[in-house]
Amino acid sequence: MKEFIVDFFKSYGSRVIEQDHVLRIDLSPELTTYFQRPTLQLVFNSQYLSPETELVTYGSYIFNLIYDLLKDRGIKTFLKLPRRVSTKKRTSLETIQFCNGELVHKKTQRTYQIDWYFNFKITYWFDEKIEETYALKVDSQGVITRCPDPFSELFWIQEGLNGQKSRPPLSRNKIRQLYERCLTEVQAYAREQSIKLQEKLMERLYKNLSRLEVYYRQSQEEVTGTDERQREKKLELLQQEYRLKVEEELDNHQIQILISLINFCSVQTPVLCRRFLLRAYGKEKELVLVKNLFSGKVEYPVCSSCDTRLYIAGMCGLGAHVACNKCLSHCQECDQDVCSSCGIHACEHCQIDICQDCKRICNECGKWFCNQHVLGCRLCKIEFCETCAETCRVCGWTVCGRHLIRCTVCEGKACFRCKTSCAHCEEEVCKTHLIACSFCGQLTCTHCIEICETCNCQICTRHAYTCTLSKKRLCQKDSARCQSCYTRVSKEFIRSCDIGGEKICILCAEICSQCQLPFCYEHRDELKSCGRCGKAYCLLCRDRRKACPTCESLEYV
Repeated sequence: MKEFIVDFFKSYGSRVIEQDHVLRIDLSPELTTYFQRPTLQLVFNSQYLSPETELVTYGSYIFNLIYDLLKDRGIKTFLKLPRRVSTKKRTSLETIQFCNGELVHKKTQRTYQIDWYFNFKITYWFDEKIEETYALKVDSQGVITRCPDPFSELFWIQEGLNGQKSRPPLSRNKIRQLYERCLTEVQAYAREQSIKLQEKLMERLYKNLSRLEVYYRQSQEEVTGTDERQREKKLELLQQEYRLKVEEELDNHQIQILISLINFCSVQTPVLCRRFLLRAYGKEKELVLVKNLFSGKVEYPVCSSCDTRLYIAGMCGLGAHVACNKCLSHCQECDQDVCSSCGIHACEHCQIDICQDCKRICNECGKWFCNQHVLGCRLCKIEFCETCAETCRVCGWTVCGRHLIRCTVCEGKACFRCKTSCAHCEEEVCKTHLIACSFCGQLTCTHCIEICETCNCQICTRHAYTCTLSKKRLCQKDSARCQSCYTRVSKEFIRSCDIGGEKICILCAEICSQCQLPFCYEHRDELKSCGRCGKAYCLLCRDRRKACPTCESLEYV
């Protein structure tokens, strides 16, 4: 507030003297007529108020007089600053050093730089009223930025003008286009602020509605009367009153936004532009060094990475960006300077700097490496670092983790070329733990392979049999199936029927006691047993002898 009052009176040519906490102002002739007195003594705190001084706060008498004077002035102002700085002498600060490539002085030109200032007032209406000033600056490049305090920037400019004014530097249509761009920015800002205000208002609205609901519910409960119609009429009136109160609260807590343009101003500043052409890595970039001929300030181009002034500049070999020497690093792979915006990092293994184009990213850990410290999968060609590399235990190839399986037998890792599924259990195993079945030839893991206890051949579980007599595990060629009991037994326990040649086990075979020839179940009628000793004899052995060879009995006939 105090700074605004001081700037106001100084801009109108009044003399301002600060004595302790009192601001003494000797008014200019124009303000003497307006305030109807030659001198003002102002304070900004009520504790320093005296009969000779006046208090200045928002809404006070002096403040309202100043507002009434200014509200119709300064709606649009066009300023053209004069040249106050000589261009004959050039200092060492008015140039740029180049840390790589070639620096060529291209052109020097005198021109005017036009900046625009738009001041808006934003009013938020609800059950309260909040006002805010929002100022925007549009520079000569058309970039819009918020100007927190445009008045301090403009007042020091006006000190050297002596009341000089200029014609508009642009046509009305172009000024309107600038205004519409700024208005869009202000509307977006006002929308964000209204959302924040609405969140606070919703809490208050909820409390007010809850209070109204409790109050009118209690009022309805207290309604009495003997006449039922009269009672219903009172309840209906209370209900209508409640609905009106709710609508009123909703309207009061609904934010309405009013945006109005207070004023706008254009400032034409005389400048000397020195243009430089930077050449490096087969690319060119123009830099502009601007010297303000009104204030004498030199405006340097800014670094594309850190936005600092470019005293020592260099070109990025990747994106053709112009950056300062602190933001440039040298890539050891492509031998180019690269800015931090394009990306340059150190190799995780050897710590040399590598740029975005030369980097090799490990697909497993995601870290950056140089060409010398990255490996490739021999199956899918993806890249990974030495730490994340995997080796097949069978063939020794370096492959990625996606192309390795863990063998269920040895728990080692094998690549897809060196692994096979077991034909019996279907588990993935490496080739060193696969054996071909001697009967069917299918590859079987060592967990599912068996050894014949007769011939020692290796067979899969599907073609291994257990002898029901000896309980040994046998292959198919060393075992046979009894055609009587249909059990599988070792061939050493298999006999052939003397009549039909059927294969039968020793448990199912009927043996002649004389010639020891076996007979199957179907041909057992060929055997007759001795009635005395029970020995069985075939027909041929019975015909040769009339008596039992064992007991000499004639009862077997």
